[in-house]
Amino acid sequence: MEIINLQNVRKVFDNNEVIKNCNMSVKKGSIYGFLGRNGAGKTTVLKLIAGLLQPTSGTIKVFGMSMLTDRNKILKSCFQGNEMLLGCGAA
Repeated sequence: MEIINLQNVRKVFDNNEVIKNCNMSVKKGSIYGFLGRNGAGKTTVLKLIAGLLQPTSGTIKVFGMSMLTDRNKILKSCFQGNEMLLGCGAA
């Protein structure tokens, strides 16, 4: 099962493309390193995954649900400690 999935994610700020065609898949139980130089977009991608920013285009899924349409459900599940979060190895 994929816990996080990004497909062709793009983010533009003030006509400046800061994330271009980002694809990422993190499987349940895996440990994932997210490395890059300063200004590479690491924080922006994490904000997109957390739902703090909206992508200009592309899809972001967490626990198989869309961060755009199911953000509240995803966040509730994480903070209530149900099995979706426990399945990530947090327990």
